[in-house]
Amino acid sequence: MFACSKKAETFSAPTLPIHLYSYDEQLPNEFGINQTLPDLFNAQATLGRVLFYDTKLSLNSTVSCGTCHKASLGFADGKASSVGFGAESTPRNASHLVNTGLQNQFFWDSRANNLQDQVIMPIENHVEMGINDFNHLTEKLEQFDYYGPLFTDAFGTEEISKSRIAVALSSFLQSMISYESKWDAVRIGEMTFTAQELRGEEVFNESGCVNCHGGLNFDGWGSSTAVIGLDQNPTDIGAGTWAGEQSNGAFKIPSLRNVALTGPYMHDGRFQSLEEVIEHYNDGIEDVSNLDWRLTDGEFNTLFLENDILIDIDFASLSGDPIKLNLSDEDQAALVQFLNTLTDQKFLRNPKYQDPF
Repeated sequence: MFACSKKAETFSAPTLPIHLYSYDEQLPNEFGINQTLPDLFNAQATLGRVLFYDTKLSLNSTVSCGTCHKASLGFADGKASSVGFGAESTPRNASHLVNTGLQNQFFWDSRANNLQDQVIMPIENHVEMGINDFNHLTEKLEQFDYYGPLFTDAFGTEEISKSRIAVALSSFLQSMISYESKWDAVRIGEMTFTAQELRGEEVFNESGCVNCHGGLNFDGWGSSTAVIGLDQNPTDIGAGTWAGEQSNGAFKIPSLRNVALTGPYMHDGRFQSLEEVIEHYNDGIEDVSNLDWRLTDGEFNTLFLENDILIDIDFASLSGDPIKLNLSDEDQAALVQFLNTLTDQKFLRNPKYQDPF
């Protein structure tokens, strides 16, 4: 449908001081990881930022990674499904981006477990960016003068390759660190919750939300999928496409950081608001055969909250019917207010994550 031309397109080189930003910021120690970054990480992340926002990475130069990952929307795009280079809609909601260095699985169906693999897949996707021959892309990018110095700074030579693009993009994503929300400030004693926010945190823990959204990134430690009872017979089987029938309808547990900005929610964007999401867990979970044990009324959830480590537990024997939280209107409102405290405006407004063009 579209042909990639080697002819240089009219395009202005970035004029922002993109080389002045530091991208090797470390997460606070309590996050429990020590990132070992290469000496050229800053230069690679700087290049990654330019690539992330450059529409030239799509077949007809209309769509960039940043098109579907907007800072003002928590690096999501505010749509139930995104629109690709050819005006075709993607089958799933665009995942928001935050603290990817803490995660081990990517995409809604968790099909990628390596960030460098993940960043290439949308570029090659026939709906999203449409590059079916990476040689065409490298030849295309060679036509723009600003890439020579950026690749040289990042890798020592001007050579543009698929592997170098993957390293640069993944470095930029890895640098996108969020840890300055109100919740974080409360955690280290710099702020206090309102009474409603505090009640919301209690509801979050007591009702079992923490069972799936545990850890400082609120994503189940970055490597978990779950069947949450959205449909009796899902048309999109999610992780079941690669993990087997028991995972039909299973999708990645996303981070809740900046969640107030990342709607619509779920893999298909079916819920427009956090209130609708809470109502699903409150009284809308379908009784499916492979429902995640954390969403049943069995004994496991009680054990989970009372013990830090569980050994030799027969999860199946502890499962039961779908939970009904039966939260009051006041507790539901409090839970929403708690989730709002996970918004990190310093992260979202940080100039080093913005469009350099």
